[in-house]
Amino acid sequence: MTGRPRKFSEEHPDLYKACASATRDRLISTLFNLCSLSESNCDVVESMLLVEEDSDSDNSSSLHSKSHGGAVSVGRGTKDSPAVIDLTSTPTRQNGSHTSPQSSSTSKRRRPRYEVCINCNEEFDVTGNEEENCVWHDGEVEPIEDMFPDHDERVHGPYDQDWIRRDFPESFEYTCCEGDLNSDGCNVTRHEAKKEKASKWF
Repeated sequence: MTGRPRKFSEEHPDLYKACASATRDRLISTLFNLCSLSESNCDVVESMLLVEEDSDSDNSSSLHSKSHGGAVSVGRGTKDSPAVIDLTSTPTRQNGSHTSPQSSSTSKRRRPRYEVCINCNEEFDVTGNEEENCVWHDGEVEPIEDMFPDHDERVHGPYDQDWIRRDFPESFEYTCCEGDLNSDGCNVTRHEAKKEKASKWF
């Protein structure tokens, strides 16, 4: 009887730990270097990080993953167990030969598959962006002065400080709904990607 496939963290524990402990800049630099080594590396990375979109639509229904049958699974990581990408096959054409997403989509615009939402500041998958995925507040955060009866700004500084927000979230409210910092968002919408220029690494 064949046992279950071993996970990446079990097959390569030292490399797994190195990836988990590396800085963001180091991981990005390593990924760029891998892509520069061969076209096949680029094909794999493109199949995981890019999707096609129709030129006249930003709807998720018009987005298509370029995995071409390659099984790609990206799990949500935690501090103790970082997200692991499970790539069980290389992208192929139907006849079994390798394909390049770049060459197969010359008439299509492509975009990053994963974006950061401008409203909730969370990463999201554009291919699964539904109407109720984003829960957020559209108001400003203001301190509730009645919650600070002994606070003298001339002595203790302003009410609104990061550490006070963190330790006393119930002492602040959103202007949109009067909910405190622990409250669920009062708006439920689709995610909206931040419009930022890509960083230059070289």
